[in-house]
Amino acid sequence: MSYATLGALLLHYVSTRRLQGTQKEYKHSLWKDTEVQLQKFIAHLNEDGMDDMYYANCKNFGWQHPHDPTGTPYVVTRMGDRIICTIMTRALWFANGWSKAPEMHTEDHSGGGTDLKDFIRCGIVNMFMHLLEESACASRWGIFYAWYSVKRMENEGPFGRNLIYEGKCKNGMEQDIQAKGWSMKESIKQWLSTHESIRNSMQNASVSTNCSRNIGELPTQGKGNKNTEDGDIVKEQVVQTAKTLSTGMRNIFTEIKKEVKASGSKGEDAQSPIPASAAATPQAPT
Repeated sequence: MSYATLGALLLHYVSTRRLQGTQKEYKHSLWKDTEVQLQKFIAHLNEDGMDDMYYANCKNFGWQHPHDPTGTPYVVTRMGDRIICTIMTRALWFANGWSKAPEMHTEDHSGGGTDLKDFIRCGIVNMFMHLLEESACASRWGIFYAWYSVKRMENEGPFGRNLIYEGKCKNGMEQDIQAKGWSMKESIKQWLSTHESIRNSMQNASVSTNCSRNIGELPTQGKGNKNTEDGDIVKEQVVQTAKTLSTGMRNIFTEIKKEVKASGSKGEDAQSPIPASAAATPQAPT
């Protein structure tokens, strides 16, 4: 399998939820809009000068936990949790159309295709999330808290409308089409299992080193020594590591966009390239 597999997975995911218009109109819109939104996402991952905004909630001392319904905050001790929260928050801002990347503002509420564009962006973000789960930092808590904190912004974000708060884009949204025997998460895992070089790049050693460290401690300088670090240093390392990881993810999505464009030009139907039997029901986060 190749990057074409991921492109086909994304298109299959979107096409399973038929939204508006005739079949012919829908098919044309599916390919074109998916390609356009992928390009916008790539630009968004590249640079938009809003790292402080993405990190703002992730630097909170205590976080709610997905397995504690009381909402009790727990102290965050691992750098990797903050790193993944930061990069996932960046992706969620794209889903909401809050990107400020040059000439790539994603807000588009005109015409009857708004729901489709929203769903495509949410599909892209969910694919990004599942790839992130297989990366060097792999933090389900970081992913959860990104969704949690963005949802709590309600419709008061920098540009208003919040799909996460409105429930129009959810963590693991492919569960909406689970009855059809298909899971994006399991399909991506299977795809990565056949692409060792890509998996290795996502497990980048330098990224992994920062992810596994505890917050507040620099690497020891000699036997028995321990150095503490202030908030500015932690922030700098979190943001920089998130950028490094984001670059690798951007490269993957650039290839996905190429395959989506190529398939669209051939007029191909959007079908999952991985059999339903290979896509088991997603397991609950641990």
